[in-house]
Amino acid sequence: MVRYGQSRFYDVELAMRQEGDRSGYSALAFLDSERRGWVELSGQSSAAADNGIEVLAEFRNAAVDAVIEVAADLLPGFPRDRVTAALGGSVLDTRVRASSAGQRLRVEAPFVSLYDPQRPDRYAAFGFYAAETGFEVRDAVVASGEYLLRGGLFAQVADDQRIDFQAEFLDGRRRYAVEGLVDDARTVVFHGSHGLDGRLHLADSGEVVYSARAQRFPLPFSDNGATLSFDLSGMFRSLDQWDVSLRRLELGEVRLGERGFTVNLSGRFNAAGGRIERLTYSDSVSRVSGSGTAEYNLFGGGEASLLLNLNALDSAERYELQASLDAGELTAALVFERSPLARIAVEGIRGSVNGVMTLDGPLSDPRLTADFQVVEGAVNNDAISANGRVTYSDQVITLETIRGQYVTNSLSGGRGTIDLRNSTIDLQATVRNSARHRAQPRTLRLRSQLESDEPQEDLFAVLAGPFRGSVRIEGLDILPSRYGDWDFTVDRSAERILVSGGPSDAVSAVLHSNGQFRIELLDPLPIRFVAAGRLQDGEVEANITQVLVQIDEVPDLFDLRALTIHAGRISGGIRLVGPLSDPDLYGTLTADGVRGNLDLLRDPIGPAKIYLVLQEKQLRLTPFETAVGSGSGTLRGTIVLHRWAVDEFQLDIESGESGVPVAHTFGGLSVDGYGVGSMRIAGSPGFVTITGDIEARATTLAVSPRDQRREPDSDSMTTVNLNLRTGRRVEFLWPSREFPVVRSFAQANERLQLQYSDEAGTFRLRGDVGIQGGEIYYFDRSFYIREGQIVFDETEELFDPRLRARAELREVGREGPVRIFLIADGSRLSEFSPRFESSPTMSDSEIATLIGGGLITGGPDDVFNISTAMLATTDIVTPFGIMNNVETSIRDALGLDLFSVRTQLFQNLVVGALEEPAEDPLDSYGPSLGQYLDNTTVFLGKYLGSSLFLELLVQIRSRNPLEPQGESLGGIEVDAELGLEFQTPFFDLQWSVFPQNPQTLFVSDTTFSFSWGFSY
Repeated sequence: MVRYGQSRFYDVELAMRQEGDRSGYSALAFLDSERRGWVELSGQSSAAADNGIEVLAEFRNAAVDAVIEVAADLLPGFPRDRVTAALGGSVLDTRVRASSAGQRLRVEAPFVSLYDPQRPDRYAAFGFYAAETGFEVRDAVVASGEYLLRGGLFAQVADDQRIDFQAEFLDGRRRYAVEGLVDDARTVVFHGSHGLDGRLHLADSGEVVYSARAQRFPLPFSDNGATLSFDLSGMFRSLDQWDVSLRRLELGEVRLGERGFTVNLSGRFNAAGGRIERLTYSDSVSRVSGSGTAEYNLFGGGEASLLLNLNALDSAERYELQASLDAGELTAALVFERSPLARIAVEGIRGSVNGVMTLDGPLSDPRLTADFQVVEGAVNNDAISANGRVTYSDQVITLETIRGQYVTNSLSGGRGTIDLRNSTIDLQATVRNSARHRAQPRTLRLRSQLESDEPQEDLFAVLAGPFRGSVRIEGLDILPSRYGDWDFTVDRSAERILVSGGPSDAVSAVLHSNGQFRIELLDPLPIRFVAAGRLQDGEVEANITQVLVQIDEVPDLFDLRALTIHAGRISGGIRLVGPLSDPDLYGTLTADGVRGNLDLLRDPIGPAKIYLVLQEKQLRLTPFETAVGSGSGTLRGTIVLHRWAVDEFQLDIESGESGVPVAHTFGGLSVDGYGVGSMRIAGSPGFVTITGDIEARATTLAVSPRDQRREPDSDSMTTVNLNLRTGRRVEFLWPSREFPVVRSFAQANERLQLQYSDEAGTFRLRGDVGIQGGEIYYFDRSFYIREGQIVFDETEELFDPRLRARAELREVGREGPVRIFLIADGSRLSEFSPRFESSPTMSDSEIATLIGGGLITGGPDDVFNISTAMLATTDIVTPFGIMNNVETSIRDALGLDLFSVRTQLFQNLVVGALEEPAEDPLDSYGPSLGQYLDNTTVFLGKYLGSSLFLELLVQIRSRNPLEPQGESLGGIEVDAELGLEFQTPFFDLQWSVFPQNPQTLFVSDTTFSFSWGFSY
């Protein structure tokens, strides 16, 4: 080994020779102890007058670091550190020939090669030629990875010592040229293509003063046409003493994905820091600008810091960055507010995100933490919200407290990890689909383990090449739990991706590199099909055949909230065309044995056979007739699909002549009966509107207690707007179905409007309903309603209709038969306080005594009978509850439209048992049938066509035992009245007969009445 300064030479061979006035020499040495790189020198010189010298140097596989040491030892002032920073670690191969004769110097190196042994794709090669009048670099090639730059440089020294130079480079797309001169005052002036222009001056003190400008200078190797415009000036003395004034620095037309942006910067900087006077970022989404400060020492180490604030002029978008670097430790925090989501490469997204992002730890691998919240987000007008925390540290992505909502799908408690080192994924969250409102929230967990045949650094590298692995999804409730776990195996090669597994290994899918795919869902899954087609650039074209869906296994998929399909079988075929996220669908499906429930109906719908026609985004239900309990109806409808889910739907229902059974509570009104007419149910997930025109038949309307009203559903809103018409056998009960004090039968063709919203908690019922007949139970008596009207104008705050009525009761007083009239003048039912009239005329106290019956015992002291009063006021329900079923059976058996019985049989039986026997046997009377059937009223009504109504009223009273026996059966007195009402276009004609005088052929017992009204 030979040592010279810092240089080391191994296995040195040296030879010299002398031939006359010429001498020669040669040398060979290795530059490293491993004998990999070597240098060989040979040359000769002449002692003649021209002093000719010729040297040949050849470097082979020589480490540049060793060559730099040799150059530094031989050439004082050689910039070792800078050259090492630029070329250190590379290897040199070249042959250089140098010769001089007198004043003539020539250097030739036809091929110079530098390359990085660790990165063979990084290299430089050129030819170098020099003489006393200049130098030239030819056929230069500089490469790094996929980037390749070609060009050359030429410089020539003029007689006045000026140096002219030219350079040209090509990056494969664009040509760059520059030319200039160096004068004797050590000033460099240059200009070039793309508006490049500048000047440098080397002062006597050693500092360099410079200025340069360019306009839209294309950045080399830029695929998207990025340009750089600048106007700057400054001074450079050393790495510790320099400054630059940026009047303008613009990076323009830069593209990140599909979006371009521009950055503008102005400020002043030196070796210790600088002031960012203005920084502007703009793209097609927004424009933000601001200022900041920076402190640093680029080559001296120490602490560095950056403070930057950016704001939008026309919105609330804002960014604040604070960062510091001390001894290799980075601490940074970025606060962002109203940052537009449109910058994300998702089609149709809008809204913004707020949050804080922090970086801390070693500069080589800092820990990143981001807390975020999406504000007013939407994708294609579908609302989206999200918030949570994401961290990245040591190649592990961690998600914490992730929450989100997209249309009807919500996610909460999201957490998990994505480990890029061992290619594992473990994520879980609680999810819920509010469109499937009968489904409960569930915890969904996704776990996967992927591996590659070749060792890879992280998950992204694994996913980029062939791999295989397993995926498990826990918590899916699309199918019942008995189908087992959702475990899949994944196998990807250069030709295809294969996925198989699922419950009972019934799922398989293959996607080929050319886009062809095939998916099979087979037995025993309740959803089965075979799909085959092509998927390319997000567009799908496929045929789905052998479709089979067992609805009873997956009823939640067919839950439209107002209408739920819970049984049936779907079969057929579908064709898909368009974007995979939202394709068009074509085909026909057949649904057999379909059964369902509609919220408004008492009985289930079906079974039915339905044909479903798919046309683009619409699923059309062809009209079909089906049974609805004891009735029938015709249904048709349209369902609009969006992104594989129901977006809108419309169902039209038209009942048969017999009507469909309806049972529902709207706010404070309970409806139970039959409806005839049409109804439309329309809406979207979470919003349903029900409209229609319905004729109510054999229907009972009753007030629903407040504590039984349904609570509003926070996930949906149902609104109802129905026009109701009264048909035959429509009755209204007040104050409730169980305690009917007022029981009225509505006239036909009366109008009501019902409006209801369960989400808003609003209710409105409006309309005036004429009374055809009925009863008012008052003072232990049943008063038959002769005429009247109920006025409804009810809201969710108060359900208390107004009653105008004239009701009649027939009694026997001391002077004979008496007709007592109960008159309600239109006050609210809660304030019901009628007045009484009689024929023949009686005083109020006499009427009260007569109708009070057992409640007030006659006599001067008006003793109050407590036991009888308790029975009369507490147990009016039992006879009604028992007789209600009897009434229905008799009415249907006789084909009547109205039939009611009001009796106090139960109370009279109990009163008889409670009465004490009389002390005087002469005052004791045996019980009779009339005593138990006292105050019993029977009403029958029948429509004869649409304009004639026939009615019969029978009232049973107990005969007074002190009166003569007369014609009586079991102590019963019966009053009967037969009436016929005829509704003409101009007036109502009513004929009634109260048969009491057969000797006059009942002529004197017959009455005719006319009535009419005006509306204005």
